[in-house]
Amino acid sequence: MWGARFVARMQNPETGGLYGTISQGPGRAWTKWSPPEVHTDNIVGTADDPVIAPGEGQSPLAIGAWARLSAMLADRAIPNDYLERAIRLFDHVAAGGGPSASPHLLISALELHAVTGDRRYAEFARRSAEAILATQVTAGRLRGAFGSYGEVSAAALALFALAYPEDPVAAAIRGALRAYSTFCRSTAENPFGLSQQSVGEQDYFFEPTSTLGHNWELLGRAWAAALIHRVNGDARALRFAADQIDWVLGKNSLGLCMFEGVGSLNPPRYHHRYDSIPGRERGAVPGAIPNGFVRSAYALDQPGFDLSYPGSGRAHPSYRTSEPWLTHNMHYLLALSAYVPEGQVAPRAR
Repeated sequence: MWGARFVARMQNPETGGLYGTISQGPGRAWTKWSPPEVHTDNIVGTADDPVIAPGEGQSPLAIGAWARLSAMLADRAIPNDYLERAIRLFDHVAAGGGPSASPHLLISALELHAVTGDRRYAEFARRSAEAILATQVTAGRLRGAFGSYGEVSAAALALFALAYPEDPVAAAIRGALRAYSTFCRSTAENPFGLSQQSVGEQDYFFEPTSTLGHNWELLGRAWAAALIHRVNGDARALRFAADQIDWVLGKNSLGLCMFEGVGSLNPPRYHHRYDSIPGRERGAVPGAIPNGFVRSAYALDQPGFDLSYPGSGRAHPSYRTSEPWLTHNMHYLLALSAYVPEGQVAPRAR
């Protein structure tokens, strides 16, 4: 509810789109590091008022989230305008009505159809599924992938097949997801079952071009693989999903559980504005998931994580490994919601 209200405030009432980057007041640097109670004076018309930059935000999954939430609230007789907001944003993003290869927009179209019953959303989803299918790599090292990996594309296609199992496109999707599952396993042939990253013609555990950890990608791959298991009954996909989740939760070379508040060993501190609050130097927020492992300090393809403690001489730990990011939590929730162990019956898609 808090997130939905926040995004609603970011919707442009004139266009239906979302605002772009919002900065705090004239001359405010994004690196401003202060406790929340002194970050702004909360008075409209003073120097620290937010400034909206040109351009638009890119959050098409908010459409589906609003649509589903509107139905949940309606079931509880709670008035809301989230469905109207979702439709406005969809119409703005999908202006022209042509096919879209955006997997997030496909997922949102599925949600809009489930809530409204309007066939135009089902038709849009079908055209989008066909457009995404056309992007699957059919030969070479990346055979079965969508682009260089394509976890969100695979998840969107799986959700289409679960929503419309009798649709002719669903049969093509099931075949494509089998090839995708084979590709995923080819990237994880190591004792941890950890999927690797691709750059050009090379695969790495911790590829050299990234400035931060890949937990959101690992969890996104787990989400896609868990959905593939629900579509095809592919037990190998389920194991792949479990391996990616387990890496984040502690089955890694340091035994480090990257989910604050659970496990036997959490990061000693987080790159978070809260670490400036006296008595809160760890910067820890229960449930937070940080960026994760990157290359070691010597730029070798082996796991590195900033394990420095408060008082170690560094003002803040490395953002590359230790900064929490909501996209990690989003993909964690998606992965866990899709994960159905073998032998259990998956709930039917709406």
